[in-house]
Amino acid sequence: MRNISLSALVLICLSATSAFAQKTVVRDEFFWLGQMNKATTLINSEEGLLDKAMLPKIAAGLVKVLEDGAQPNAIDNAAKDLDRDVAQLIKVP
Repeated sequence: MRNISLSALVLICLSATSAFAQKTVVRDEFFWLGQMNKATTLINSEEGLLDKAMLPKIAAGLVKVLEDGAQPNAIDNAAKDLDRDVAQLIKVP
C-alpha cells in the first residue's frame, strides 16, 4: 500500500506542477514526451527499478524540463545553448 501511495504522490505532484505552470493547454510532442517520462518514472518506481530515494530528484528534474520547455522560444534558446556548448567542446573561436 505504501508503494502505491508514494508513487501516486509523485505522479500527482508532477501533474499538478505542470498544470499550474501552463496557461494554455499544449498537446504537442513535447507534452506527450513529458507524459511518457512521468508514467515511466511511476512504473519503474513501482516495479523496484528505481531507488525510491532518487524519486524526488527525478521528479524535480522532470518538472524543470517541462517548465523550461513551456517557456517562449524554448527551442531557439536550447539550440543556442547547444551551439555554445558544442563550440566550447571543440574550442571554436
